Amino acid sequence: MPPAARRDEDRVEISAQGLLTAQVVAALATFDANPQAFREQSADFQRELGNRFRAAGVDTSRPIDLTADAEGQVRVANGHPEKDRIEALFAEDPELSNQFRLLSASASLLKAIENHGEFTKAYQQDPKAAIAHSGHLFSGEKHDIHFQFGENKWADSKPR
Repeated sequence: MPPAARRDEDRVEISAQGLLTAQVVAALATFDANPQAFREQSADFQRELGNRFRAAGVDTSRPIDLTADAEGQVRVANGHPEKDRIEALFAEDPELSNQFRLLSASASLLKAIENHGEFTKAYQQDPKAAIAHSGHLFSGEKHDIHFQFGENKWADSKPR
């Protein structure tokens, strides 16, 4: 075969986890730190999730707290009796799971921005008192963000 007609091709395989990570990073690259836009996106998610829960016959009269675990899987964070069914809905729908993870990451980022602003103001007034009051921000303790379905509210959990 003449050199001009020859074509070498490289192949790259990306794991499912790598693909998911790339999608989340791409979504975060378009993240707008506008609290109003976040509230609107959360309200849209609440409506969509309500429709999905109704279609699946999930009892929404009891509180449903959702969070993402260390592997990025959407989990029920409280003792809802239909925990397995709810988690299966997310496991079977990568787009819904990605939407939740994006909103969860956005909620975490907005909370960090809020904490930073509060700390900065307090630090300008009294650095020692600000550090004493907000030391948890620098402790490395993990805070989980939970989405409380029904209340359309994102809540920061206690550090663990």
